[in-house]
Amino acid sequence: MIDPVREAALKTLLDIEGKGSYSNLTIGIQLDNPVFTAIDRSFLSQLVYGTLKWKLKIDWIISQFSKIRIERISPPILNILRIGIFQLLFLDRVPASAACNESVSLAHNYGHRGSVAFVNAMLRGISAKKGSISYPGSEDDVLKYLSINYSYPEWIVNLWLEQFGQKFVEELLAAGNSEPPFTIRLSVPGADKDHVISYRAEVEDILQKSGVASRPGNFIDEALIIEDPSIFMKTEFYRKGRFYIQDEAAMLVSRILAPLPREFVIDVCSAPGGKTAHLAELMGDNGTILARDIHDSRLKLVSGISKRLGLKSIEYEVWDAVKEDSVLCGKADKVLVDAPCSGLGILRRKPEIKWRRKPQDCLDLAKLQGEVLDSSAKLLKKGGIMVYSTCTINTVENEDVIAGFLERSKEFRLTNDFIHLYPNVDGTDGFFIARMLKE
Repeated sequence: MIDPVREAALKTLLDIEGKGSYSNLTIGIQLDNPVFTAIDRSFLSQLVYGTLKWKLKIDWIISQFSKIRIERISPPILNILRIGIFQLLFLDRVPASAACNESVSLAHNYGHRGSVAFVNAMLRGISAKKGSISYPGSEDDVLKYLSINYSYPEWIVNLWLEQFGQKFVEELLAAGNSEPPFTIRLSVPGADKDHVISYRAEVEDILQKSGVASRPGNFIDEALIIEDPSIFMKTEFYRKGRFYIQDEAAMLVSRILAPLPREFVIDVCSAPGGKTAHLAELMGDNGTILARDIHDSRLKLVSGISKRLGLKSIEYEVWDAVKEDSVLCGKADKVLVDAPCSGLGILRRKPEIKWRRKPQDCLDLAKLQGEVLDSSAKLLKKGGIMVYSTCTINTVENEDVIAGFLERSKEFRLTNDFIHLYPNVDGTDGFFIARMLKE
């Protein structure tokens, strides 16, 4: 009999790899299976995210033991092997016999007789020799050592080595393979610090009585870090929905824009809507926020979040952020440009990004980011503020984009130093934030 959790993990990985699905959305479908217990869901998440994060290292191991080249192994069998090897090498609590036997059972359903024998021989061979598997050493080739041992494409490792020292890069790679904290932003109207902290304490007390351990965020007053999400999701507070799941780095973006009541704010790339809603909350839901996105389907996500949080100050418009708007030219008090980016700062949450992005993507995105900034700048009044943010760790998409914009737009100046956040330093997603004044 096939283990349904491992089969769900296999289906998820095949969808991510074959259909280009995002891990958080695809796994959510499987996690909704009512037959799965909390332990099942936790194991399923471990299998999917762990296999994705360590795919390159796992494939290195497969290449050491297999006489068949990886590209000639069928996707189902290859991913069965990957899941099995992940259990053998990274999950101490899973017996080797279970990892092998359950993988062989899956192979019976997703391959032929030869595939079953192949999976069985591979996993039992790796299990027997896992202590003696050789990996590239740092003394021979630093790039290959970091790439294989931390499971990142060489181009990402090299990109970061050009920006940082080897020690920092190694810490950054390790942090990118760690499990991110489960952080929520409490929905609190207004930006009064005492009120926010008081409400947060009330919520902490409510959650504690429900058996949920939590602690305040490290940077943002309205942030709360939940220690056990599976218990949290069973609480009445979770069902009422007066919060938004969001990393503190993303919360900081809205805080830095610092919208005031009665202002007119334009969020030019608003989907999925977390920052848009946060802006409305900081304004006390008093003013107007124009949420824009190029796709109506994505704009509906923004609308859904706003409605769930009871926000009334947000208006919606399908709009290409590259396109200039003569009607709203010079009308906005503040503009948020949370730009499309390579996402290299959120690899803890979406490890599939490592395997999808290419170096050219970053160059193409930088060009797009500059175009969005140029058109967005024209929306601001004199004396208005524009914030540019990305969830990537890449000078080409961050400092270089801002430098190019400031060279083209002499009426703008930075109001503070660039803000960088890194998972290995700050415990948050990797983010870049720049705040500019239109003089």
